[in-house]
This record gives sequence, structure tokens and C-alpha cells, in this order.
Amino acid sequence: MIVFVTSVRHPHNCNDYDRVLTLLRQTLHSVCAQEDSNFRVVVVCNRRPVWDFSDRVDFVEVNFPPPSSVARPNTGMEAIQIDRGSKYMVGVNFARRFSPHSIMFFDADDLISNRIAGFVNRDIEKSAWYFPRGYKMRQGSSSYHVVDLFYRHCGSSAVQRIEALDIPEFIDEKISLTKLVASVSSYKLRVLFGTHAMIKRHYEKHTSISISPLPFPGSIWLLGTGENHSGRKGSVEGDLISAEMRTEFSIPEDW
Repeated sequence: MIVFVTSVRHPHNCNDYDRVLTLLRQTLHSVCAQEDSNFRVVVVCNRRPVWDFSDRVDFVEVNFPPPSSVARPNTGMEAIQIDRGSKYMVGVNFARRFSPHSIMFFDADDLISNRIAGFVNRDIEKSAWYFPRGYKMRQGSSSYHVVDLFYRHCGSSAVQRIEALDIPEFIDEKISLTKLVASVSSYKLRVLFGTHAMIKRHYEKHTSISISPLPFPGSIWLLGTGENHSGRKGSVEGDLISAEMRTEFSIPEDW
């Protein structure tokens, strides 16, 4: 089984938290459209949505304070790394109850290929996967760009082995952020869990687990949502979205 894990930023560090949850719902539609039903989804947040979703999705609430006093998405990288890294750790330990062999972290406003669960579940001996290519597009656009070295640009870009994600068992939804930060190294919190660009290098240099290139584009990096921490809006020019691509990534028809 693969478990998809994501985090939702603190409401204080958003332009519009309701908008963030709308984007999350769009992303969950994409993740839950997997062709292989052997998967679960874990969403770690400070305030869960009032709406329910699929019974494959578990919302896990934490009581972490805002990582930054800045009341907008552009909080600075350290705050983003700590918020994301701490929530991902809680999410992975929650996911262990499903006995997964693989974990995929994904950004809560991206779109995910419906082929990932089936591919990973069939090829579990391959260990871990990174995404050398993916797509980027602007919210509402009818075109997209191919992105090389995708794993260095987008947080929805790797499938990891559960045994590589070594986290103390007491890190759960009840832990305080202060205790969590004191319990793990800054490298683990901010680099391995809080970011994505170093995952491939970490597997190659620091683990005995192999990591291979995913042989198809696995995600769409969605820009121009108004809630991206980078503030990037993306380009409207590129290749036109095909009907097959719209189905694979659950791109909304009303864009």
C-alpha cells in the first residue's frame, strides 16, 4: 500500500484559508482518482475542513502555532520548512497504522497522476522513486509546460520507502511543536521533511535504499493559485491539455 501525505498551512499564514481548503479539495479529487484502490491519504492541518471527503482520507489536527507572524503565504523558507516538516512527521507516524510500504508527500494545491498507486504497488522492490519530469501550469489555464529536474522544483515529486522515514514513535498529533523540534535534528526536520530538492541526493549518499526515476510525469505543479509561498504565477503559453491528461490528473472541466 502507498499512503499519500500532505500538510495544510496554518490559517494565519494564508491570504484566504477558505481558498486554501478549496484548493485542497481539488487536489484530493486528483489524488483519490487512483486507478489502483490500494492507497490512503493523510492530511495534517491546524483546522480541519467542515466538509467530509472520501473514507480513504484521514484529517489529522495538530495544535502547532503559526510558524511565522507574517499573515500571508510568503513567510520565508525557514518557517515553511518547519511547518511542513513537523506536519509531515506527524502524518507519516499516523500513516504507519495502514502498514504502507511507500509514502508520497504532495503539496496541497498540486494535481497527481492517477497511475502512481498502481505503478508503485506493482513494483515495490524498486524501493523509492523520484520524478525527473513533471508538468507545471497556471490555475485555470488550458496549457502546460514540461519541467525537467522536476524533483528540484515541486514538492509533489518523490515516492519514499516507509523504512527510510525514521521518526520517533511519540511524534503524533498530540505533541507540541517545541518538543518535536527538540526531538529531531534540523537536517531531518528542515531538509528531509521540510523540503524536497535534496531527497534524491539523500538516498544516493546516505541510505542503502535505491531510488529510481519514475518513468512518467507524476504531478502537475500548479501555480497562480494566490496561495503559493513563492508567489509565482506561471505562464499561460505552452502545449494544450489533452483529454487524456485531463482525466489522468483530474483537471477540472470548468477551467
